[in-house]
Parts: sequence; C-alpha cells; structure tokens
Amino acid sequence: MNRELTIAVTADSHLGRKYPTMEFREDDINRGFDLFLDSIISDRPDILIHGGDLFDTVFPPGWIFERGLSGMQSLPEPETDLTVTEEARGEEVAPNIFIVHGNHDGTADPRCESGCFSVLKYFDSMSLANYLDVRRADEDIYFPRFVCRSPEVSLAIQGLGHRSTSQFQNLLGDMKPVDGVDHNILVVHQAISDLTTPYTRGDVLPMDLFLDRGFDLVIAGHTHRPVDDRAQGTRFIIPGSSERMDSGEFGERRGYYLVRMTPDEIECAFRMVDLDVVRKIRKYEVDVDALSGTEITRRCMESVTDPDLSDALVYFLLRGQTPHGHRDVDREGIEERLVGMGARSVKINTQKIIMKEIGELVTDAEWRNVRITAETFNRLFSERNIRDLSGNPIRDQSLISRLSDAAYGMFSAYERDRKEEIPEILDRKLMGIAEELHREREEETVEDR
Repeated sequence: MNRELTIAVTADSHLGRKYPTMEFREDDINRGFDLFLDSIISDRPDILIHGGDLFDTVFPPGWIFERGLSGMQSLPEPETDLTVTEEARGEEVAPNIFIVHGNHDGTADPRCESGCFSVLKYFDSMSLANYLDVRRADEDIYFPRFVCRSPEVSLAIQGLGHRSTSQFQNLLGDMKPVDGVDHNILVVHQAISDLTTPYTRGDVLPMDLFLDRGFDLVIAGHTHRPVDDRAQGTRFIIPGSSERMDSGEFGERRGYYLVRMTPDEIECAFRMVDLDVVRKIRKYEVDVDALSGTEITRRCMESVTDPDLSDALVYFLLRGQTPHGHRDVDREGIEERLVGMGARSVKINTQKIIMKEIGELVTDAEWRNVRITAETFNRLFSERNIRDLSGNPIRDQSLISRLSDAAYGMFSAYERDRKEEIPEILDRKLMGIAEELHREREEETVEDR
C-alpha cells in the first residue's frame, strides 16, 4: 500500500507572453510549458499545484486559452486511491489539480464576489482544476478548503490569488488550517521577504506573516526563481517559472518541485527541465571598462564558449564605462558575426552598467543587502557629466542635488509600486528645475543684449 502522496508544484507559465523584438520567444514560452507538462506526467504525481500566472494576460487570446485548457486535460488521473472533498460543501470534486491566479491572469473587479476576476474560474466550472480563491455560497463569502485523502496520507489545500498587500493581509487573517489532517498547504502568488530576489518590484510581504498559522507548506508563485526554505517549522517553496522570461533570468535553471508527503514528513526535490530542447539561451557578462569599440567586439567574441549556437539566443551584459559611452559598442558588427555562426538573435544590454557603479559606491558585493538611498543618486550624479538640453555640462551642485532627489523619488515610486506618484514628481520637482533654468537663460540673454 502506498504510504505517500506526491505533488508536482509549478508556477508562472505566462502562456501568450509577447516579445515585440523577438516574436519567436512567444512560441518558446508555449513549448516550454508543454515540456514541463511532459516531465510532470512522466512523474505520475497524485496532485498538481500551479502557483499562478498560467496566462500572461487577464484575457488571453482564444488559442492561448485552449493551449492552457488542453494542457490541464492532458494530466492523468492519480494512481493512488485519492479523494478530494471541498470542505464547506462536503462534496467530492473530480480534479486533482489546484491553481491560484497571479498578477498577470487576475485583476481587481468589484463585481466578482472575490473582488478579483480570472479566466481560471472557468477551469473550475469545467471541473478541470480547483480554483483557490474566495467564493460565495448563497449569501456567505468563504475560503474553499480542499481535503485530499489517500489510504495513508491526508492533507488540506487552500489558497489566495494575487492582490494588493493590504487586501492580501486582511484576507489572510481569515484563512484557517483544517483540523484532523496530516498536513496543511497554503498556495499564494505574492513576493515573500528572504525568499524573493533583490530586484523584485512592488510590495514584498514579510515572512513572519505566514508563520505560526498552522500551515506546514507555503507555496508561492510570482518571483520566478526556485527556492526551498524552512522557517519555524514551515516549509516554503517557490517553483520558479517554466521558461526564462526575460534577460534577468537568462542562464538560470528551470524546473518544478516534486513533493513527497508521508503522515509525518514533507520531502521536496527539484526536478530540472532542460529548456535547451526548446532553445539555447546563452548569457555572457563582459567587463568593458575603458575598452574601445574594437576591443569590446573582441572581448564579446572571446567570451562565447559554446561551439554550437544553432538557433540560439545570445545575450551580452556589458559592465563598465567606455571612453565614448554606449557608442563604442558595435552592436551590428557583433550581431552579424554571431548570426553567421548560427545564432537566431543577439541582444546586447549596456543599461545595467549603473548596477556595478552603485555596487562600488556602497562597497557591498552582496546585492541582497544593498540599500539604494537618495545619497546614492547624489553621488552617482556628481561623478558624471550631466548636461542640459543644449548639451552644456551642469556643474551646479545644488541643482545636481535636486535632480538626484527627483530621480530617487521616481526610483522609490517604482520600487513601492506607486507609479501614480511619478507625474507629481515630474510636475513638482523637474518642472520647477526646468522653469528655473529657463529663467536663468532668459536673464543671461537680456544681459547680453
């Protein structure tokens, strides 16, 4: 008799994501999803949990919706004698698949009983997946809690889709574990501190929020990088995404977690998926400090170590300052040479150079601990030639300080996901500086006359 339950955990498939300059990547995302499903099916898990953002948009095109739909339909019935019961109704439900909505495939909508709309609800109505979010029964609003039982192991699964931090915290307080089962699982699509990446945008929830609530396992989508961690008796899993979605993820491993549960233990194993089967993506970081254009091209070509670039996407991240800035980079020349070697596309990113400089300024190589402040921008701005619209260098330190303060204000607004503050910053700070410069220029013109 089987004394364990197995659960495959994945998230962030982003079916239908479009890339304006790399149209072929949309098909890569979809094929990566298929590859994940094939691998999961070969493991024959009893349960599949998806941590959100199955789709990249709230209203995916019909053929993309069908792609996700057929993917769910392809998953086999569990081999274990498993029953799934929705606790509030006391009814058995057919699917062994559970999913929450993410920030891409869910949106705030006051007309819905949960306050959010997601097409994933249709998966639930078609009995293809159990949608984990707030529901309505008659006049009551409740959180559905699904109890899964095999002959030897029992567990409860509940979840909450992506919301603003304040909404999520308020709702989380009402979620309770199920008594009388071996394990309780909570599925969310939020960024959690200590588990997320340094560049994650938007609000990040404190890990303490999830502790001492009676949940043995917390599964979180959203942040795309796989994590397996423990804190005060709670296991945390972030499965990561099913493809390398953007340049920040190029070169990273991808896969899903296979969780094995016995009545007393939870064991998690990361199952790698070789996405080179879909497309090779090769990322090369190149130090270009003080190099000329010819030297940069040579350094880039020397960094390419893969002898087979057939249909590959090659991505260069150039770090450092050159005598003439980004004009020193011969993008067309580098791309032409690599396409001649079989590459499908070549991308060169010089815009992250500032990261190296901030790292030097704060003298901290560990980016998880870097704290960017207004002073950081002030020091950066004072060390470069800032020019006005006429091309003349700006050397007024008080003006540099005000410009850096405005830049930090916009940076901070993005970090806090408060983009609505940016027009005010532009109007109140930058327009004030522009008007002052304009007055000074008019006064100089009058004096010249």
